[in-house]
Amino acid sequence: MSYDLMVFEVSKTPKTQEEFLEWYDNQTEWEEDHDYEDPEITSSALREWFMEMIQTFPQMNGPFAPEDDEIKDESYLTDYSIGKDIIYAGFAWSLADEAYDLVRELSEKYKVGFFDVSGNGDIIYPDGTIFSHNEEEDPEDEYEYSYDGTTVYFAVKKFNSDFKLLEDMYRDDYYPDFLVDKIADEIKKVISFLEDGTHTYAEIQERFDIMTIAINDLEEEFDENDSEIETVARESIGAAVDYILEWFDIGIDTEEAIGERDW
Repeated sequence: MSYDLMVFEVSKTPKTQEEFLEWYDNQTEWEEDHDYEDPEITSSALREWFMEMIQTFPQMNGPFAPEDDEIKDESYLTDYSIGKDIIYAGFAWSLADEAYDLVRELSEKYKVGFFDVSGNGDIIYPDGTIFSHNEEEDPEDEYEYSYDGTTVYFAVKKFNSDFKLLEDMYRDDYYPDFLVDKIADEIKKVISFLEDGTHTYAEIQERFDIMTIAINDLEEEFDENDSEIETVARESIGAAVDYILEWFDIGIDTEEAIGERDW
């Protein structure tokens, strides 16, 4: 899964956090009647932002994608989804810090809004208005964590509803949606397990093992549908697990968590 950030045309967006998130969900249904790779359809400010961004993070697909012999480092190739009022960019996780800094810098330069999709969920407007994901959390649902060498304690904490599980797989026609749904369901079982209760690291690892083995068992179904759990799928599942571990502050390595994987 990619490290995702979004910029948006301020004049077309709601001015409250709740309305913005609803608007964002509608935008990312990708139902506008146009090619989502061509910047000609977007606003002038977003187009200028895009044209400077691709000097550092070239377009992966579309009219400005470089030829093979022009690519200096494939990790910088970026998946831009260009709407009339937004540009959604998927970067390599290894370049997350560099991508964040440049997207923020250019959003300020071209006076467009910024949404930290894969990070803390902050929504930042050019006038300095910031909606933080934490602003609307119920104080009674605050997360508490302690570690005594054996047990990890969790108070009630709801998973980040802004995080889109397996979004890259859903956007790729190579993966049947009904099979991606099955993987997402297994991941959601882990999230539900972690949202409430007291667990040892062994119990947490066991729950990830159950999830991973269940995903292994789906490989035959993928094969029957002329698909397989490979590059994009591995990265998408791995990124989701990594995000979950970070969100709940669990001291288990991602590769260890999905150590039972066959994919």
